Amino acid sequence: MNTDPERITKGLAPLIELLKILGKIIRQIAEYEESEGQSLDNALNELFKPENLAKLSKELPIEVFGSFMASMVRFSVLYSKLVNFGSLSPEEKKQIAVELEEIAASWEKFVQKLQEIKDKNE
Repeated sequence: MNTDPERITKGLAPLIELLKILGKIIRQIAEYEESEGQSLDNALNELFKPENLAKLSKELPIEVFGSFMASMVRFSVLYSKLVNFGSLSPEEKKQIAVELEEIAASWEKFVQKLQEIKDKNE
């Protein structure tokens, strides 16, 4: 085992960041679950029931709903790759990072559009 402090520091740096980010995510999930009184998993399962998706498809402009569904499909494909994250090449990991960032941006636009529609209807 190489015990060179510089290599150890370089190797631990991404793990330290991962732990910080994971801690933030877990805290946000816990706060959501406290405020909503249900698990995030249950809330997402409810959202993605076919009847709720059908309702959303009628309430939203087709380009907004279509973009959201396309990003959901992309996420599903990426999720299957994340299961074997450790076996991916560095290039594959970088590509997944780019795609996850694009999906996040798409979901942010979707949430923003939902808020605009809600505000318009009030």
